Amino acid sequence: MRPTVEALPKIVDQLPPGGVDFVGRADELDTLYTWVTGPGAAIPAQLAPTDPEHPGVTRTVWLPRDRVVAITGPVGVGRTEFAVRFAHRLAPQFPDGRLYARLTGPRGELIPPGDVLESLLYALGTVAIPSSHEERIRLFREHLDGKRFLLLLEDVTGTAQLRPLLPQSPTSLVVVTAVVPLTGLGRAAAVRTCALDMLDVRASTELLGNLAGHTRVACDPRAADELAALCDFHPAALRMAGAWLRARPRYAMADVGRRLRAERLRLHEQAGDDLAVRACFSLIHRELVPSAARLLRLLALVPGREFGADAAAALADCGPDAATRSLTELRELHLLEPGSVPGRFRFHDLVRGYVQERLDAEERPGERRNARVRLLDRYVRLARSAERVIVGADGPEPDADVRFASA
Repeated sequence: MRPTVEALPKIVDQLPPGGVDFVGRADELDTLYTWVTGPGAAIPAQLAPTDPEHPGVTRTVWLPRDRVVAITGPVGVGRTEFAVRFAHRLAPQFPDGRLYARLTGPRGELIPPGDVLESLLYALGTVAIPSSHEERIRLFREHLDGKRFLLLLEDVTGTAQLRPLLPQSPTSLVVVTAVVPLTGLGRAAAVRTCALDMLDVRASTELLGNLAGHTRVACDPRAADELAALCDFHPAALRMAGAWLRARPRYAMADVGRRLRAERLRLHEQAGDDLAVRACFSLIHRELVPSAARLLRLLALVPGREFGADAAAALADCGPDAATRSLTELRELHLLEPGSVPGRFRFHDLVRGYVQERLDAEERPGERRNARVRLLDRYVRLARSAERVIVGADGPEPDADVRFASA
């Protein structure tokens, strides 16, 4: 039987929410928006409307000449936040839907295009997902044909991964984030690249002020400039330094500057291009309360991208309230990011690597194994509870003593 698509009750809008501490990049946003929507950036075309009340009536729309916009730059420079802001700004021009997918897993592993297509087809209301990769591509493109969709694809690693996800219809636009520029698409799509670099001094001190307080920046602007330079004007480092200051209202800008300078000297031999971010992480990690520091390290054992208080409590062998307090503290220090829904959290890609290093260095193998067992036990209990709710399955109660001998 040929796969079918259900009529969706409302427009699909999967765009993540934008962050509240986005600074700078106004010129880049305006330039990119003009590239895509300004004079000479689009061509007119006649399309049949999607409104069934006016069959046979065509409409004139402006289609982007560049079908792919690539936001590139180093890890942690703010590609995703920039792309999300840009996508929200473009959203009104794509009334048929906005789709989102991430193309790498929580540990940097590639997600096969077929799996990404499966999730996108589900979002579009497909009743039966075909098993054939080619059939998934055909069905996805068929659904978007002649419609105005915006696709935001995060962490694209190359054109081979991107090509199957490109709509054939010129009415849709694809925005991607990538570390390096994309080449080799050829006739498949014209690519417009926007390369991001570190923030300038003004935007860096503004970000510090947003987090630590603008009065503190105004009281010692020279120290704020020096702190921004010690952070290499890197957004991830600036956020951690600003959050560290916010948690210590009696400290001055110069105080964290002195500590960060000493931390950079200590780590100079073992760090590379990420020295500023690594130094900020190390400074914060050392001053965390022991329970929060231990939980942070154990969270590196979570196999998925996101986690909540239940998983954290299982890992740390504590109650959900204590886990929630530690998660909140870690989020306020920008060691964790908010997840897709309230109460869920995730690591920034840079921070996850540092946390994994501290886990390997500070937690004994036996403790790592025990924490993993507790987490798997929790997942089994949740799965059994879900099974009983969905299908009324017979078997042990959700609280039955189902235990793993090892993990």
